Amino acid sequence: MPKKAFAHFHVDNKLNNPSTINQSSNEKNSSVSFTGDEIFQDITSFSESVANEIRFRFSILNIIVKECHDSGVTAKKIEPLRVQLQREISRPIPSSITIYRWWLKYRDSDFKITSLAPKTKKKGNSSIKVPDIVSEYISHSIERVISAEKLNINNAFKSVRKKVRIYNLTHNTSYKYPSYETIRKRIKKFTPYEKLAKSKGERVAKREFRRMGKKIQTESILERVEIDHTQLDLFAVHSTYRTTIGRPWLTQLVDCHSKSVIGFYLGFEPPSCTSLTLALKNAIKRKDTLLSNSPSVKGKWLCYGIPDLLVTDNGKEFLSKSFMQTCDSLFINVHQNKVETPDNKPHTERQYGTTNTSLLNDLPGKAFSNYLIREGYSSETEATLTVDEITEIYLIWLIDIFHKKSNTRGTNCPNVTWNLSARIWPPNEFKGTDDELDFCFADKITRSLRKEGIYLKKDLYYSNERLAEYRGKKGNHTVTIKYNPESLGYIWVLDEDCESYFKVPAINFEYASGISLWLHEKNMELKKVLSHTEYNQESEIDAEIAIDEIVDKSMSLKKTTLTNRKRAARYQENTKRAKNSQPYIPPQSKELPSSSDSRVDASNIDDDFNWEIDYV
Repeated sequence: MPKKAFAHFHVDNKLNNPSTINQSSNEKNSSVSFTGDEIFQDITSFSESVANEIRFRFSILNIIVKECHDSGVTAKKIEPLRVQLQREISRPIPSSITIYRWWLKYRDSDFKITSLAPKTKKKGNSSIKVPDIVSEYISHSIERVISAEKLNINNAFKSVRKKVRIYNLTHNTSYKYPSYETIRKRIKKFTPYEKLAKSKGERVAKREFRRMGKKIQTESILERVEIDHTQLDLFAVHSTYRTTIGRPWLTQLVDCHSKSVIGFYLGFEPPSCTSLTLALKNAIKRKDTLLSNSPSVKGKWLCYGIPDLLVTDNGKEFLSKSFMQTCDSLFINVHQNKVETPDNKPHTERQYGTTNTSLLNDLPGKAFSNYLIREGYSSETEATLTVDEITEIYLIWLIDIFHKKSNTRGTNCPNVTWNLSARIWPPNEFKGTDDELDFCFADKITRSLRKEGIYLKKDLYYSNERLAEYRGKKGNHTVTIKYNPESLGYIWVLDEDCESYFKVPAINFEYASGISLWLHEKNMELKKVLSHTEYNQESEIDAEIAIDEIVDKSMSLKKTTLTNRKRAARYQENTKRAKNSQPYIPPQSKELPSSSDSRVDASNIDDDFNWEIDYV
């Protein structure tokens, strides 16, 4: 029945109500805007049983309005019509008061059919029927069910029964035990959001049930680049001994516009400034030299250049002062996401998933996160690939497969998107040499300049003629230096007069040029261990005790003056030296004196003895 058939009953009321007129005019003049708070409802919003009830009530009101067209609808006029309603409708007809209430509700809603929906969800007794102490026990057990403990419902039910039984015995009460169904229904009332918040925290629940917004939009390559680390689900072996040495780390930089991987680091260096520096250098430089060492790679790696915006997480390597200084020198803006928001770096997270599923799934030595899946498969035993072999496989997959292939929706191909964007806005290429790039990523510290040069680390000194000249002008003082942790052959020293750095080699250049800072520190640790292999603390203490005994014994001898003690010592020293320098020849005619007679007691030498000095 059209809305006009009901509206004419209340035209006068609307005209006499100025608030209704103002509301209608405001609705006409207001512009259409979406705030997200509007509610849209029709008969399809309800279940089938509720929708049938709405149709039933509407059919009754339709007949009554036709019969009461001129005189209006009242409860008294509805009563005589119930017989006619019963003939036309097969269902039992409610009382006239009930029908009149439906009419009032329908009229007050401005004739919206959804107002006839029964409020069945609000029926029932909402008050708690169990005693407070029993309800408290139930709530505590339910907390254990939906929390991280994840207690099952049956054990929660048994726990409540035990607590109620103990309470009855100790307080002389007779509270009834709740049923299993009581606990199950209470748990069912919790929303998925509440359950997740209880088990994993409010932050996780908000992230899981957040609204989904628009994807991050970029207009050109390198406009936004995301970086992150992950440990590969693959075990590697030693290149010489072929023994399993663990799972390597992978650091990737992903361009958000083309979805290309523009740089990476793969090795056993954990997330640190070193792995970050190596990956970022690889991303900035052209890849010709890298691919020349991998002849099995057939395609070209098109990606290079300095990113405009680098998106990171809150790892300590991204918060370091050295990293921020490097980005400032290269004009790279850094955006650090909030804690525990991996969805703000969707491209790197997705790229790691693609790498694990598309590349590592078929390689020997793959690792499994679920122990049930890896049952019967020993990842460490099956591993056969070295880090260099894994790196070459990764390059082949990345350049010859991933960058050339369109996504499953057919909306993006990394190489095609990169080429099209590079024609309009070419990448910001680093124009300097490799040494200049190393200088940009070098760590900045202060050290003392002395006669022996500049001390960097243990057994690492740096000096040359230029540094000696600089010391001659400035003297011994503290200088600012930069060094490359990956190669310690050179350092850069700041000349404060010229406001520029000059290069200074290590004194032991052959050693320093072939090691990194980490390797040097390990070498020093090993050297320290080897130098203490002959050391025995107890032997050292015994030697110290023996020295003390000799000193005490010599001091116990009776001496009158310091001069006499010096002369006695000189006499003993000369006697011992003479015996050691001349061979002993026994006399042939005379008997040897006894050892006791031949010994001279140095302690009985007189102080007034005439010591003759023979001048030559």
